[in-house]
Amino acid sequence: MKNPQNEPVLISLITGTAGRTDELSRLGLSLTQQTTKKFEWIVVDQNSDARINAILDTFRAKIEIKHLRCEPNLSNALNLGVQTARAKIVGFPDDDGWLDPDALKSIIELFLNNPQWAGIACKVVDAQGNQSISSWHMNAGPCNRFNAWPRIASTGLYFRRDIFLNLGGFDTTLGLGINIPIAGHDLDLVLRAIKKKLKIQYTTEPVARHPKMHGINTKINTEKVYQYAVGAGRLMREHRMPIWWVASSIALPLFRSCRERILGNSEKARTDWLNTLGRFRGWLGAGGGRRTILGSSQEPTLDQR
Repeated sequence: MKNPQNEPVLISLITGTAGRTDELSRLGLSLTQQTTKKFEWIVVDQNSDARINAILDTFRAKIEIKHLRCEPNLSNALNLGVQTARAKIVGFPDDDGWLDPDALKSIIELFLNNPQWAGIACKVVDAQGNQSISSWHMNAGPCNRFNAWPRIASTGLYFRRDIFLNLGGFDTTLGLGINIPIAGHDLDLVLRAIKKKLKIQYTTEPVARHPKMHGINTKINTEKVYQYAVGAGRLMREHRMPIWWVASSIALPLFRSCRERILGNSEKARTDWLNTLGRFRGWLGAGGGRRTILGSSQEPTLDQR
C-alpha cells in the first residue's frame, strides 16, 4: 500500500523478525505515531509460520509496509531489505525496539543538513531513558575506530543506502540470531566505513528505544553476554585493533569479575567473567571470520556485492 499522504519516501526502515509478536506490535504502533509519514517499513520475516501477518495488517492503513520472507539469518534479512528499499536513507530498528514520535523526522533532518555524514548512530536507551544495550557515551561526536565500540547498535543505526551497498552490507556470518551464535554485524559495518574514511556521527538526540538487556541475570541474557563478547573479540582481531586495546578490553572485565567475586556479587562476577572469556576466545578465533591473528586472507572492498 502507498504512503497515506502519497508523500515521497525519505527513509526505509528494515526490521528482521523471528519469534516476536507483542514486541513487533509495539514497534509498529510507534511507527504509526511518527510526526513524519515519509518512510516505509520493510519487515523481513524469518518465521516458519504466519504469526506476524495479522499484526502487520493492523498497521497497513496508516503506514507503508513491505513484507518479505527469508531463511533465518539476521544480517541476510537486513541486506535483503536494503536491496528492496526505496529511500536513500536506511535504518534498522530491532523487532523488540521502538521509536519516539519525532525520531524519524529528526534523523531525516540530520542527514539533509549534514551531507558529509555517511551514517548516524543513535544512543539506545530503555523506556526510562537508562542505558539498555551498552554504556553509551553522554556526548555526541564523530566515531573513530576506538570510540565506536560503545556507540554502535543496529537498532539505532542509519546509513545512506548507496554507501551501505558499496560497503557490501552486513557480514552474514555476524548478527545474533537463530543460526548465528555471535553478534557484531553493526559494529563491523561501521568499522569498515571508518576504514574507508567515511564519516559516522554519534548522536544523543534522537534516541532509539530498546528494553534493558545487560544486568538482567536470566539464562538467555547471560548467553547473550557471552555471544556479544565473542563477536567483540572477533572484531578486535579482524580490524587489527592494537594489542594494548585488546589487552585492556580483556583485562578490565577480568578485574571487575574478581572484584565482584570478592564482594560476594556472584551474578555480576559471572557476567564479567563471560565477557572476559568471550572476548579472549573470539580474538583467538572462536567466532570464525575473515582474518586470523596471523594475518588477513582478504581485505573487504567497496564492490564486494
